[in-house]
Amino acid sequence: MLKQKSWLILGLIIGIVITVIFASGLLKDLELVTYDYRLLFKSLFTVNRQDKIVIVKIDQFSLDKLGGWPWPRRYHAQLIKILNQAGAKLIGFDILFDLPSTAKEDQQLKKAVSKAQNVFLPSTLDLQVVKTLTDEEINIQQINTPLTKFKRVAAGGGYLNLLPDRDGKIRRLTIINTKKISPFSINLARSYNNVSIDLKKQDLLINFHYQTDYFKQISYSKVLNGNFTTGTFKDKIVLIGATDDALQDYLMTPLALIKGFIPGIIVQAEIIDNYLQDSFIHKLSLVNTSILVLLSSLILAYLYKMLSPFTGIILTIVALILIVIISCWGLINFNLFIPLIPFILVTILNLIFNNLVAYLQIEKRKDRLQTVFARYLAPEVIERMVNLSDKDYLKGERREISVLFVDLVGFTNFAENKTSDQVVNVLNRYFAVITEECFKLDGTLDKFLGDGAMIFFGAPTQQNDHANKAVQLALNIQEKIENNPEFPLRVTIGINTGLALVGNIGSKKRSDYTAIGDVVNTAARIETEAKTNQILIGEETYHTIKNKFLVQKKAKVKVKGKEKEVKIYQVIKEES
Repeated sequence: MLKQKSWLILGLIIGIVITVIFASGLLKDLELVTYDYRLLFKSLFTVNRQDKIVIVKIDQFSLDKLGGWPWPRRYHAQLIKILNQAGAKLIGFDILFDLPSTAKEDQQLKKAVSKAQNVFLPSTLDLQVVKTLTDEEINIQQINTPLTKFKRVAAGGGYLNLLPDRDGKIRRLTIINTKKISPFSINLARSYNNVSIDLKKQDLLINFHYQTDYFKQISYSKVLNGNFTTGTFKDKIVLIGATDDALQDYLMTPLALIKGFIPGIIVQAEIIDNYLQDSFIHKLSLVNTSILVLLSSLILAYLYKMLSPFTGIILTIVALILIVIISCWGLINFNLFIPLIPFILVTILNLIFNNLVAYLQIEKRKDRLQTVFARYLAPEVIERMVNLSDKDYLKGERREISVLFVDLVGFTNFAENKTSDQVVNVLNRYFAVITEECFKLDGTLDKFLGDGAMIFFGAPTQQNDHANKAVQLALNIQEKIENNPEFPLRVTIGINTGLALVGNIGSKKRSDYTAIGDVVNTAARIETEAKTNQILIGEETYHTIKNKFLVQKKAKVKVKGKEKEVKIYQVIKEES
């Protein structure tokens, strides 16, 4: 029963092992690499643009026009005034106003923020992040807020912190479990549409976009100079932040392979966009992933068991392609991050281990067959036979064979005058010759019968010249025994050709590979008609070998068990 269900056990073990490894986080880094490529592929299908967010960029052009950083805060106050006059709905600075400037400058900024009532000023967190193999523990050490004078008049705020993965890439917005402060970009988005989405998950994968013009961007200095078209900021969320390399606010994202590092303000804009469009990427839960991995492993294990190794490889290729297609389809159409690596691993491991188990079973079967058939067959025949399918040697089948019986003449009288050891030694010498000559011609030694033996040709391997081989064996045995003082007794041999039932006959606990049927019984009867040193053959054998050997018609004899007389012939010698 266990042997029949080996595929079930194997599939279950592989599925459980991969699930445990996946849950432990050992595959996380590799999985994220595949995720990056899938996200890039997904972003290529995005053709629309975000029209609710405008980025006012602190770029090299603005630095050249307005001077080196930091700028006087009156510039920011003036910018707030211009943006509000242009109809901006919300204004978010990616600038931490945590240090005082001149009293006059601070007062101007405070007044502008207070009057606008739509300006969000961010904070940063000093965090202690303790990373484990599977998770991370985040503790807030300190909150770095804007100066109190600015914080009191701002419409809102929040933290800017984005936690990188182990490879340094920003892929997610981490919702830190605290009531004191929430993400800056989320607060802006919530205030924009007055809709609060329940962000239950602690980590939200950011749905980045490949297009460089996905967000409308305009230089800070151009806005100050009024160099923009009417409606540019109307009812928009306006984000102000650095995009120039010199200000070092650049982050690595999943699209770094193509886009390189991108400004932090762009990442904040992506988060706002994801919230407004409810397009954050959600991971398939660990429970659902584990169930699917186990089911996939069991299905694949069953299929691999039913298929040949070559077909199994074709199935593997098809399965891997389907896995990639499904994972990309889920990401593109449903913003669902389906892990790729565990499904790839169960596919490949099931192929490897199922083929390994099949190979070991074949080797075990070969060893068992070699042990069983070593008594009957020549080593060369066994080697050919064990590479055949079960149906070729384990099932009973009707096949045309030639059966040979050989018997020692006068053995009973001989044995009466000898000791047991002498009798056994003589028998062993005869049987050694019979066995050796039988195996030379790839015959099947069915059994020893007291002082005789039964041999047949034509099974288990197909032999078109089985009758010739049987007669040749008879002549070879005679030649070895005649005029040899080591063999005091002569032999009689009977051969017959016809259909017989051949196969492993017996029970599961004890069986023998043998032949049964009328052809066997007739061969035995023909042998009893032979005189000393005679080789007698039946009519079917005669018609097959008459052109190769010199044969003499002997007589028609009445054979026990047959109504009609049987024609028998004597083989004299091989033609020259």
